[in-house]
Amino acid sequence: MRATGGCGVSVPILSSVSDIRDWYHDLHGEHPARVSYVTPGSREVSWTAAFERLHPVIERMARHGQFPLIGTPEWADLPDGDPRLIGSVYYAAEMHALHLSVRAHAMADASREVSTALPWAARYRDGQQRQAWLETNPWAKRVVA
Repeated sequence: MRATGGCGVSVPILSSVSDIRDWYHDLHGEHPARVSYVTPGSREVSWTAAFERLHPVIERMARHGQFPLIGTPEWADLPDGDPRLIGSVYYAAEMHALHLSVRAHAMADASREVSTALPWAARYRDGQQRQAWLETNPWAKRVVA
């Protein structure tokens, strides 16, 4: 099913995931397989280490002028071999390392906050006592009908 837009352009009406997949396949061919390029090692990210390694390259590339953010149309228009293209990629890598580092710290903080929010040892002890009481009083167990 297709609709005609205000400019007279015919566009498909995509009403399901399979419609979107079919439309993508018609335009681009088979969807590429998802490949992971990350090694299965430590996931601890040090922004400081990334900054120390990446920033000197970013500074060298910045001597050739400001570079656009990765993925923007201005970035896509940069010719191959333009130092600003490499600078953009290195800058994006540095920002991604910062994002991962901040996220890991936030998750650790949240985990600590959750673990200290309730007296977990007391909750466990209550559960154990309840289980022992139910074993000695089987008539009190709930039965699903």
